[in-house]
Amino acid sequence: MLKQLYQLQLIEMEEKKELDKQRQSAEFQQLRKVKADFAHQKENYLQLEQDLAALNEQLAVFPAQLAELEEKISAENAAIYDGSVVNTRELSARESQIAALTEKLHELQSLESLYMGEREQKNATILELKRQMAHDYEDFTRLKSQVQQLQAEAKQHLEQLEQQRKELEATIPADELAWYESVKNKCGGTPVAMLNADHVCSGCHTIVPPITFKRTTLGQKTVCENCGRTLFVED
Repeated sequence: MLKQLYQLQLIEMEEKKELDKQRQSAEFQQLRKVKADFAHQKENYLQLEQDLAALNEQLAVFPAQLAELEEKISAENAAIYDGSVVNTRELSARESQIAALTEKLHELQSLESLYMGEREQKNATILELKRQMAHDYEDFTRLKSQVQQLQAEAKQHLEQLEQQRKELEATIPADELAWYESVKNKCGGTPVAMLNADHVCSGCHTIVPPITFKRTTLGQKTVCENCGRTLFVED
């Protein structure tokens, strides 16, 4: 019966190997990287869109603010030259007000220019990001197709292995299967090992003592002293 359990073990190992092959394939790893990169780019893109919207909102109020300042400066200049100013003290106050308003106007114009430059830079970054995202999406589509092809092939193989496993399990008594399931995790999923003619354990690849080999050939229950797997010798 150990032979059948060993064969079941081999099928389960093959199933695990098939699943691991999918996850470790170069196509799958590249697909994961492209997806992660695309998600990061999308996050950056959304943040840039928010920043750009805030800049546009701020830039939208500059014209009115600039026009208001220019209007105030014009009004102060007009007051100086229309005869409204009657003494040097008032003239000095008007000139000081014009200087302050002009300084504020220049500061606001500089800030507007700075925001416009930042907007231009963000627009350029968004365009480059869109280009990169389009390129990555092409890679994603190509890799996804390759991975789906690999998954289809793996699925077919796994279905064949599942059928073999079910047919084999039908030949094994329930108590033997229960024992197998209860102990296999203790040995990394492989609780049964076969001894070859050189007395080598297939589980840990060490040589068992001659007495252990002899008892195994006689059908006695034995375990590998190194790895603890239950041993059998193929007829």
